[in-house]
Amino acid sequence: MTASKTDTEKFHTGIFERLPEEKQERILNIAVKEFATNGFLNSRIKTIAHQAGISYGSIYSYFPTKDDLLRTIIRRNVQFQKKILAETVHEDTDVYTNLENYFRLSVKIAREKPELIAIWRDIAQAYHTKFMPEILELEKEGLKTLRELVERGIATRFLSPDINIDASVYIIDSISSELLASCVSAQNREKKRLFFGGKSDNLVVEEIMSVVKRILPTR
Repeated sequence: MTASKTDTEKFHTGIFERLPEEKQERILNIAVKEFATNGFLNSRIKTIAHQAGISYGSIYSYFPTKDDLLRTIIRRNVQFQKKILAETVHEDTDVYTNLENYFRLSVKIAREKPELIAIWRDIAQAYHTKFMPEILELEKEGLKTLRELVERGIATRFLSPDINIDASVYIIDSISSELLASCVSAQNREKKRLFFGGKSDNLVVEEIMSVVKRILPTR
């Protein structure tokens, strides 16, 4: 029986939860690669089941639909994102240092988990509007962190009280999204090269931070 998605925010069944964790991760990782390589619409559950070494029928006992499989992956990514952000942003550190860590973390995650970023870019297309709640949930975690950083910077009298918080967070989030895209998209990678040449990720982040400090001036 499928778990209640409204109450538990789960899109997989109890049968999947009873699998050994290693097997759960193997199935999800194979699905991630399939979705990232072929796009969600062109991916086949049969291929995922074959590569995971399970029967075609078994995978549907874990995830009633392909949509549920994707949403399970996204849900786990949201939890991963929350954990990483909690470990990266510190209340006793100034907003500039935290933002620099945020940008470096964005690049690090994209380098280590390019398939997840590729999936996010794929389902964000107009023809995947049915996944808008999941897309927005991923977006909200980052936006929440950025807003809290800016608001705390103003509250602690580090940043100017005249900062437009909404516009500033929007710009900074857009920068982070472009950095992520440059790690998985050939087009965005070339676009980044046009602006920064062959500079390392660390140097790119340093130059970006010099601009962010102007967007978020100190008091």
